[in-house]
Amino acid sequence: MTKTPTPNIPLLRKMVEWVEEQAQLTENREWYQADWIVAPSEYSWLEDEAENWCGTACCVAGKVALMDGWKPAFHSGLGLASTVTKDGEHREVREVAAELLGIPDFPDYGGHPLFDGNNTAADIRRIAEEIAGEPL
Repeated sequence: MTKTPTPNIPLLRKMVEWVEEQAQLTENREWYQADWIVAPSEYSWLEDEAENWCGTACCVAGKVALMDGWKPAFHSGLGLASTVTKDGEHREVREVAAELLGIPDFPDYGGHPLFDGNNTAADIRRIAEEIAGEPL
């Protein structure tokens, strides 16, 4: 029998606040929901938005993993990371983030709906509040 995870409400709240702050920025933005973690050298493929990014950009799941001390395992030559490493351990970003956020991981579907690459800031707030069962 699989134990149902308990949502980490403070971390969910922190992520919603981070995304909403990032969504307001027109430059030096770190939130990029379409990929787990993206290296600065790869922003050129983000079309005209390249100048708006500063440092490594990531989605909600990537940010959660990085905040916990995980490091991106960039794919050779691509500047994209769907996996992270810490203390010799190598794991999927979505798996680490789901565990830290206390939400189920859905590996067959690319992760929890909170991590969907098409989510807007409003979507992330709505989904996080559904998870929390309360306004954040």
